[in-house]
Amino acid sequence: MREWLLILVILWALVYASLRGEWFARVDLTLHDGAMSLFSRPAHPDIALIGIDEPSLKQLGRWPWPRNIHATLINRLAEANARVIVLDVILSETDKASGAADGVLAAAIAASGRVILPVTKDVFDGRIFGEALPAGPLSVAPARLAHIGLTPDADGVLRSVFLRGGMGYPRYDVSSLAALRQAFPASWPNDRVLPGELLNRVPGNGATWRDENRYRIPYAGPPGHFVHVAYIDVLRADVPLAQFKDKIVFIGATAPSMRDEFPTPVSAKIGAMPGIEVQANLLQGLMEGFDLRQAQS
Repeated sequence: MREWLLILVILWALVYASLRGEWFARVDLTLHDGAMSLFSRPAHPDIALIGIDEPSLKQLGRWPWPRNIHATLINRLAEANARVIVLDVILSETDKASGAADGVLAAAIAASGRVILPVTKDVFDGRIFGEALPAGPLSVAPARLAHIGLTPDADGVLRSVFLRGGMGYPRYDVSSLAALRQAFPASWPNDRVLPGELLNRVPGNGATWRDENRYRIPYAGPPGHFVHVAYIDVLRADVPLAQFKDKIVFIGATAPSMRDEFPTPVSAKIGAMPGIEVQANLLQGLMEGFDLRQAQS
């Protein structure tokens, strides 16, 4: 009798745990991560990364750099006829070292006509108070705005991203989707039905950040799969600028000291993946038409 009671207690605990979804969720995540590690494809040739890496920081000095440096880089990429330039650098405050530098960067953005700038959540003391938009002259620069929010799962691994986000309603595309719209407006119009899981969410208001279309990133490979070119090498034209012709170019932090890295299902023992490489994987998945969904029971 005592043995049967023990068996009943164990079975009840198993049923309770399964209903809570904790065990099955962990199994699902393990299977998902294992599948991603077997899902490798060649890096898309139309995507290029320019990294703010340790050698660039050593040559150009402590971060943040004067904005006129970014202006020079954008001018070089425009001359190379890059298709889209995604500047993944937060510009929500004016350049404290030189007020004129913001104007120089705004002019370079205007002359290029192909730049995407980031929008982030304005967070204070753990609360979201609004949108952190480009400041000063950059606030009126003719650039497409895109959100760059990357939020890992509860276990710290980045498996998905919201394709749309914003205060009140999700007005901003994530930067990879914004790049697609900029590069191929006929194929990616604003009214195109987006992939990903459109979650049932309570309608927001002006004081609530809303996300839509959770997209599971079909990683093409582990960190380093998309090779980045050092910012300083492009700035000094130490690499052929022709390699950026017709490319979608992401500019952002790759130096570990910048702390813009994320554990991913394909990181394994290689290390975390820089944010711009996550965006490159996301962009490639969208370009290839992948739309991974969680199986419904």
